[in-house]
Amino acid sequence: MMKRLSHILTLSVICLFSSLAIGQSCAGYYSFVENSAFELTSYNRKDKMQSVAQYKVNSITSDGSFAKANVSMEVYDEKGKLITGGDMDVKCSDDYYEIDMKNMISPEMLEAYRDMEISYDGNALNMPSQLSVGMELPSGDSEIIISNSGIKFMSMKLNISDRKVVGKEKITTDAGTFDCYKLTHTFSMKAIVSLTFNVVEWYADGIGLVRSESYKKNGKLSSYTELSKYEKN
Repeated sequence: MMKRLSHILTLSVICLFSSLAIGQSCAGYYSFVENSAFELTSYNRKDKMQSVAQYKVNSITSDGSFAKANVSMEVYDEKGKLITGGDMDVKCSDDYYEIDMKNMISPEMLEAYRDMEISYDGNALNMPSQLSVGMELPSGDSEIIISNSGIKFMSMKLNISDRKVVGKEKITTDAGTFDCYKLTHTFSMKAIVSLTFNVVEWYADGIGLVRSESYKKNGKLSSYTELSKYEKN
């Protein structure tokens, strides 16, 4: 169960960052427009398909100095069964994108606690709209607190740290060949058990995420995700 939950969490992080650019004022490495859609396919270290995530930008609205996109998500397992789905809002300005880290929590993860009180605390995760090699990006963290009749039952802490832009590389997937910036970060989750992954990602200008690789603390590949489809309507 924890393996499946950690996979969903990691995939949520990946997919959130690949759906951010939502208009001309948000041009950069996530340049999506209304009704655009993309698909990310995840595999285990033995190249066996684990899940397919499908995203669509439903609408774009103005929110003060920000633009805001409503993005729908559906994640299917290797047999085509729906794992989780829902909508999320993502904000962006000319300079950066902003994500509330509670959006990284899959509804499936909290289903067992639906009759309890759930609260969130933490800071938003920002990503610059323009990247360059050598950049260090801000960290993000969030805590989910689950209570029963006002008494704390458990908490779940997420942290993304050591975010860096480390190079430029050309990456090929089923969706095409792309010139990408290479980014790295550390993703950790502390709940009943603690999990930590070192993540490497590649982003293409005007496309978003092209490939992501998650490694265990011992340096062995745990899983990877690739852009398998992209449609700009």
